[in-house]
Amino acid sequence: MAQYLSNLTNADKATTPDAAALDITGDLDARWDVALDDYTPSTGFHFGRYTTAGNARIWRVGQVSDGDIRMTYGLTDGTNVRMNHESQSVVPVNNGVRFQFRVVADIDDGSSNTDTLFYTRANTSLDLEVDTGWVQLGATQQTAVVHTWNANASEVHVAASTTLLGRYYRMLSLDGQTGDIVCDFNAEDFEVGAVSGATAVSGTSGETWTLAGAGVEILSDANNLLLLAVP
Repeated sequence: MAQYLSNLTNADKATTPDAAALDITGDLDARWDVALDDYTPSTGFHFGRYTTAGNARIWRVGQVSDGDIRMTYGLTDGTNVRMNHESQSVVPVNNGVRFQFRVVADIDDGSSNTDTLFYTRANTSLDLEVDTGWVQLGATQQTAVVHTWNANASEVHVAASTTLLGRYYRMLSLDGQTGDIVCDFNAEDFEVGAVSGATAVSGTSGETWTLAGAGVEILSDANNLLLLAVP
């Protein structure tokens, strides 16, 4: 049975510290596998490299109250948001159902535009790094600017949102569309029952993840089946 991170507040999260290996040099391909309690929440964020301390607003992906996926780009100096692109189409999934999502940030489409493409995939038996089976959600969003990523130091955080509560199975960021994996949070790398302070090393990209928050815990889908079996 698959393992996942369970969160109760924005303090419940997994983080990995800033490192040069996390830097994106061109396009970004972000993918995540979740089952949210509510897919039309108040605006919140699934994961990203985005901290206000040290002006380290780089990028983050999440959802807004109408169910659209949102990609946020930080200014090059990290002092504020540069632009938000939204899918303009609601995610096609019921609350509590596991689903996969993907955002591709094309920071120069060859015509001096930044394009953002949004995708979903219902087949959660596929590993996130599999490039097939993705269905585009909404239209490509475009801004007439060539984007440059902020180079300030920022951790990567997963599940740090009061509004996006649920089960966080895995999150990937790739350097380039279908590029190399530079960051991989996978709940399978932790022991079931792990809580705040527990650490695990990514089995694919090698970074160390740390759990934080009073309500964070690594659980298994087997726990849910056992609860359903209780009369």
